Amino acid sequence: MAALLEHLDRGRRLIRHGNAAITVDEVAKLMSSFLRTRLWLYTAAKHCLFDSAVLASFLTRHEVACTLVIGVSTKPFAAHAWIEFGPMF
Repeated sequence: MAALLEHLDRGRRLIRHGNAAITVDEVAKLMSSFLRTRLWLYTAAKHCLFDSAVLASFLTRHEVACTLVIGVSTKPFAAHAWIEFGPMF
């Protein structure tokens, strides 16, 4: 996990922040491509952390700045992971 987080952080620092060249439509196309490709490589059923990590790496490789978010609650224990990108309000 530490190596993954370092990889994502290194990639995020290399991406030009505030890059207006990438549009929401382009990110949507990348997401569509990712989802189609994922079907042939692995299943994401109940594996949100793995799926989010792969997606974050994919987006970073395509110069889309994103953040891997991991949420945990203790009582009852539950965890979920997801990706965020774009301006956060």
